[in-house]
Amino acid sequence: MKARGRFSVLLCFFLSGCRFTDKDVTKPKMFDGDLDALKAAYDRIEDDKTTWGELVGSGFRFDDSNLLIFVGAKAIKFIFGENVFQGAARSAQEVHNLLGLDRYRAVIIPHKDLAAKRDRIYFTSKETLSWGYDASFVILFRDGVVVYHTADIENVDRYQLAKAWGQGVLEFIGLAREATNLPNPRVPDALKND
Repeated sequence: MKARGRFSVLLCFFLSGCRFTDKDVTKPKMFDGDLDALKAAYDRIEDDKTTWGELVGSGFRFDDSNLLIFVGAKAIKFIFGENVFQGAARSAQEVHNLLGLDRYRAVIIPHKDLAAKRDRIYFTSKETLSWGYDASFVILFRDGVVVYHTADIENVDRYQLAKAWGQGVLEFIGLAREATNLPNPRVPDALKND
């Protein structure tokens, strides 16, 4: 009798589901994390005119741990891609010396506020609703003067439905194994239903 009761509880658990809400927030300390204030200050930047000091004076804080800062060749590669210098000279040092890459500094200001609600019907499907925004502001300096800047602001409003027979059970087993530091089982391709 006890085994039947336990089985019934487990069956109800697997056939029902649960809901998770995740938040992913990365905000810079400048402008008190206000995206509108950051965007307004960013829109006043002029290439070949605005200086590092002027940006600091207008509220930009470049000592923020949430920022990514690249100097020299890494700054150029971040903006233009890893292969930007390929074939330009015989050696990386020659390119570095030719272009005076030590003069460049790139600052990337991430600003993200995303929420996701996941509804899991354990045995067959998972629905995910995501909303919020994901923004990235890039500023490239040469000798302390802005030479390039761009912003990418994405409003996120996404719905996803994933179905796979038995997927929820395998994910639940994976969570249990993770808690006990055992390897996760692989979901067989035959069970996936794209």
